[in-house]
Amino acid sequence: MQNPHSDCEASASLNRKWNVFTVFSQTIEQVEAFKARVNLSTRVLAGVEFRNFGVRSTPTALLVGKTGVIDRVWIGTSPAIEADILAAVQR
Repeated sequence: MQNPHSDCEASASLNRKWNVFTVFSQTIEQVEAFKARVNLSTRVLAGVEFRNFGVRSTPTALLVGKTGVIDRVWIGTSPAIEADILAAVQR
């Protein structure tokens, strides 16, 4: 299975302006198995309580600025959302 966020990860890592993390509510063991299965290369945070960030559904993407403030939020997945995320991290 191809990682659907690989373009965003590549763009962010080339830009060096962003740190890309993938956040999961599952245990680290479950996350590591998932990472291996889908070839996910981002850094991960496991065991996160999404409600602490106001996240009510997944997938949700957050763009967090250098000061720790959430700049943008995307809920769901679609080609349009993916394009918007890519545009945001390429700025």
